[in-house]
This record gives sequence, structure tokens and C-alpha cells, in this order.
Amino acid sequence: MWTISPSDAGVPVTPLVGQGGKCLDLASDDNTDGAKVQIYDCNGTGAQTWSYTSSDKALRNPASGKCLDVPAAVTTPGTQLDIYTCNGTTAQQWNLPS
Repeated sequence: MWTISPSDAGVPVTPLVGQGGKCLDLASDDNTDGAKVQIYDCNGTGAQTWSYTSSDKALRNPASGKCLDVPAAVTTPGTQLDIYTCNGTTAQQWNLPS
């Protein structure tokens, strides 16, 4: 289970922290389409900052301007996530608890 909570300023931009206290992170701080997403030690960089928009259910990385994406909307367990230009497809829609 991942946790996302508002920042001190109330802006919904925060690290996504998962099991073991690790954060969702852009590998090598790569901002290009198809850049891999990994679980990494939390370090407070822009590579680990995400915002959620409930209207389109997108998780965006403000540093890259791109959305968390499941390549080709594949549902196979173990699929490597990436970031991609936001396009509103189901491959970029996420349901977060309120």
C-alpha cells in the first residue's frame, strides 16, 4: 500500500511512500517518455514528488510534467512502470484512497 498525503502547504504534491519506507522514484532522474520508475530510498528530490488529480485519476511528476504510466496498459504482474506524456488513457489512471 502506498501513502500520499498533502504537503505542509496543503498542496497535493508529495512523495509516494510504500512498504519499508521506500519512495516511488524516477530511475536516474530521467524525465523522458518511457523512463523507468523504481522503488528507492526516500531522498526528497523532484524525482520522488508526485501530484494526484482526482478528475482524471492521474499521478503526475511535476519535475518532468509526465504521468505514471503502465506501458501499453499491460496488466501482467511485475510489469515495469514508467512515465509518459499525460494522455488520459486507462494506462495512466490510478485509484487512490481518499
